[in-house]
Amino acid sequence: MFESPCPVLTEEDIEKAFALLGKSDYEQQHVDCGACGSNTCYNMARKIALGVNIPFNCMVKAMEDAKREHEENLTAREQVALMEKTREADERMRIMLDATPNATILFDPNGNVIDCNSVGIAIL
Repeated sequence: MFESPCPVLTEEDIEKAFALLGKSDYEQQHVDCGACGSNTCYNMARKIALGVNIPFNCMVKAMEDAKREHEENLTAREQVALMEKTREADERMRIMLDATPNATILFDPNGNVIDCNSVGIAIL
């Protein structure tokens, strides 16, 4: 029996390659920009399935990954900024609590003391 020197790829192999490229629908699978060196996205997926190319070489995927990473970084920066504002507000509250000559005691909804100033400590 004659054996082909080329590996046989199944549609499942191609679908797995498209999944690695993040291309799940017809439109994404037919951008066919050629920036990766393949004339079609299908050929790129085929090369990935054969192990002769990698998803990183898809410029569309690289741009989408970069956009997603940029958005994640923005979100992280926003979270850090919010944490800093919260820390500053806590610090201001602590200064006000400590500066007031009146007893100040803060309770949670269950009636547990969650904070107080030094005058409040003397009362408790």
